[in-house]
Amino acid sequence: MLFVNPLTDSERLTLENMQTHHPIPIVRKRAHSILLSSQGYSIPNIIRILGGCRQSVSRWLRVWDSIGIIGLIERHRSGRPRKLSVEQEQKAVEKIQENPRSIKKVLAELSRETGLSICKETLKRICKRAGLKWKRIKKH
Repeated sequence: MLFVNPLTDSERLTLENMQTHHPIPIVRKRAHSILLSSQGYSIPNIIRILGGCRQSVSRWLRVWDSIGIIGLIERHRSGRPRKLSVEQEQKAVEKIQENPRSIKKVLAELSRETGLSICKETLKRICKRAGLKWKRIKKH
């Protein structure tokens, strides 16, 4: 069975605070799993209490033993870079506000100006990030 090494008082206090007050739910769950493991709960019991899968819980315990508290915090993950820069996205939002009913026209203008072609869904995401609403117009 995999258990964490005995916790110091400061580690226990920090984990208890993380379990109750951390803004990210998965970090609270990880802290709780470390506390349960230090109390002698096995991995199957931790899974029954918190849910999740065996691999995740055992990974949390291994990371805790190797790195410590930093291993519990969610790190930034890489993803695909955005096609448009921030300035280009602002221009796209301005063009949408000028012509809210002609999306194809806005896409063509953006393609002509930037040399990049984006799809309608990408333009929708840009508009949502800018706080604009996207609703279908009903034709009567």
